[in-house]
Amino acid sequence: MKIKRRDLILGIILLVSSVILLFETNRIPDGPLDRMVGGAASPRGFITIFIYALLFFSVLLLISSFRPAKKKAEEQAVPHKLISKEVFFLMVALLIYIAILRTVGFNVSSFLLLMFFITYLQMHEERVTTKDKKKFNNILLKAFIISISSLIFLNVVFVNLLNVTLPMGFFGF
Repeated sequence: MKIKRRDLILGIILLVSSVILLFETNRIPDGPLDRMVGGAASPRGFITIFIYALLFFSVLLLISSFRPAKKKAEEQAVPHKLISKEVFFLMVALLIYIAILRTVGFNVSSFLLLMFFITYLQMHEERVTTKDKKKFNNILLKAFIISISSLIFLNVVFVNLLNVTLPMGFFGF
């Protein structure tokens, strides 16, 4: 039986990290929200849920690292690239987003990022080019609706309900 080394190493790292995080989370002092709502609704409880999920998935990864790998015919024939073109474009878009976030503001930069991500991934999935105007406009309309509705939701939740200050930028919104 061949052990998948990458999965084993990553599983061990995640398992050790989640155990450390679990112990460190218990050292967080109770805040006013912990006393008011308690349990999973408190900030410490919310973090603890994610740590238990990380612990669970790291154990699953460790278990799967001892199972034999199923090789598909196309996986054997295609040489592995370090990074694909699609991932590279998305990473560059994220770097640009991070660079312009404080200058342009959260709403504008997030709108542009969502529009780019949704449009690029949808065009790639459906193999649509900009020459096919009807399909391209349909994808742009969907991306616009999803981007605007996502930003409205995020603003209602974070700005109005949680009183989080988002970067405003030079546009003032």
